[in-house]
Amino acid sequence: MTSSAPLILDHAWRKALIPFKKDAWNKAQQPFWHEGLRGLKFELYPGELIDYYIYTEGLFEKRFLLLIERLFKGASGAALDIGANIGNHTLFLSHVFGEVHAFEPNPAMIARLEANIAANEAPHIQVHSFGLSDSNEFLPFEEATNKNAGSSRFVRNAGNATKTLEVRRGDDVVKTLGLRKIDFMKVDVEGFEIAVLNGLAETIAAHQPAVAFEFHPKDFEPGYFDNFRKALPGYAFFECDLRAQSGGLVADAASFLKNGGLPRLTPLGDIVKTSYPNLLAFAAGDTRAPRHRN
Repeated sequence: MTSSAPLILDHAWRKALIPFKKDAWNKAQQPFWHEGLRGLKFELYPGELIDYYIYTEGLFEKRFLLLIERLFKGASGAALDIGANIGNHTLFLSHVFGEVHAFEPNPAMIARLEANIAANEAPHIQVHSFGLSDSNEFLPFEEATNKNAGSSRFVRNAGNATKTLEVRRGDDVVKTLGLRKIDFMKVDVEGFEIAVLNGLAETIAAHQPAVAFEFHPKDFEPGYFDNFRKALPGYAFFECDLRAQSGGLVADAASFLKNGGLPRLTPLGDIVKTSYPNLLAFAAGDTRAPRHRN
């Protein structure tokens, strides 16, 4: 078997256990500690979507994170996790990059994020209890009520807000951190991505990090994706193809064998889908990007 055999076996084992884990998950009433992939420890809250995937599959967006690990193996620079939530990505990225800066404005999530970091004894993670944007201000924030705390978001209509939280201009924040090199940025801020990227324009130009984000066209007017191309000039965009995940255990195992356990990166052409949960953008000349660019 290939060097990816441990990943294939771990994945197959976890998928086989999902029916049993679902039953245990549905019976849980109180938060509890759980050890996921790579021995990462999380306090999980029954009913929460991200927590469910950590419990059943080891991590939320596991395949995507394993791809990032493969692409950036040996990277010495920093990663920015913008919209860190409870630390699923933050903690995994801390084993890939020299340091991780986690940005999370929601007090309820900050408390969980810091508890998970402490449980994993990860000193090279720094938590910043504010969001990033293209200006320094306090904005209305709407907390999700759909059992997915990750869908909480900043809103322009204050009538929908449950609280007001701080955002800071990204370039100003990065300058104060004095980071030598930023290799990777994950931006998951529920429709606020363009403000974040515009606020990091100088940082992106100077460091040229790879940028991961999601995009759901149904939530925006036609042509909105052009804003991402403007915010990331000269970047090539790729979709992480995870379709084998829906094919069951056999299809998943076959995909792992063929692709080394990782999703495929395919050039992003016209926006035709209703949802793109995992997109990766690479600066021109980034050797980690696939050869065929859009």
